[in-house]
Formats: sequence, structure tokens, C-alpha cells
Amino acid sequence: MAPTKPLRLQVLDRFVAVLNAITEGEDYWMRPALVVRRHIGDREAPGFPIYGVWTGTGQAPEEINGEYTEDFEVLVDGVVQSHEDLIEAEEHALADIRKAIDADSRDRTTAGSLGTLAVKVTIGRSECDSGEALSAGFGYFKQWFSVQVAGDPFGA
Repeated sequence: MAPTKPLRLQVLDRFVAVLNAITEGEDYWMRPALVVRRHIGDREAPGFPIYGVWTGTGQAPEEINGEYTEDFEVLVDGVVQSHEDLIEAEEHALADIRKAIDADSRDRTTAGSLGTLAVKVTIGRSECDSGEALSAGFGYFKQWFSVQVAGDPFGA
């Protein structure tokens, strides 16, 4: 029997699934063209926005009464394209990401949601480029989330 996935990997997979489920309409500004757990270059992108999901800085797991807790960051790295208003495109993408992840982290009833996988998910800082690729119409940004998991983070 194969071991279960480590909790950190389950959380990353859920971030990817939640962001992939965003659809343009009443609740969100734009559907992502691609969400991956790897880097993808602008020229490879099938469209925009594109999001890369990564594990950021973490702390050592802590054991209390045989149960582990672990705090770590999840980073969503994004690229948007606009020849009209890159700042607006970046802010719309950030708003979509924050809203989708926050909603899923509050869902404590759906199996596999961030609300069931993690003790808490907190929206962290964000960072946008300073128009470095403005002439090409690309905007780059990062959004950090703090995640705390409890249980067996190693995948038994």
C-alpha cells in the first residue's frame, strides 16, 4: 500500500485545484489560463493570467502529545498581460486569488478543502513588480499565504 501524500503536498494540490476552479463572472474577475506547481515562462503560456504555486518558508514541525503541527508559507506567483492597465490586471488577479483561497479555507465541511486540510490559512503580504515589463505588456506579482497544518504532516 502506498503512503498518503504529505499534508504540505495536499495543501499545494488544493491551492492549484481552487485556483483552477475560478471562473470569470459575478464573483471573480478572470479565469486563469493555467495554474501549475512549476515555473512557466511568458512565451509558453497558453493565455493569461497564469499562476505558479510554490512552498515558501516553513518552520520546524512541533510535536505536542504525539501530534505534529507545522507552519509554512504557500506562494502564488502570477503573471498577467495587459496593454491597457497592468496595475488593474494585477489587482484583479490578486483579489481573485485571495477570495478563492479564503473561501476554501473557511469551508470546514467539504472533504479535501483547505478548511479540512489546514488548521488555518491566513492571507499574507503581496508584491507587484514596478512596471519592469510594461513595454511587453506583462505584470508580475506574488501573493503569500501562511498555512498551519496538524496531524501527520509526513504522509504515513
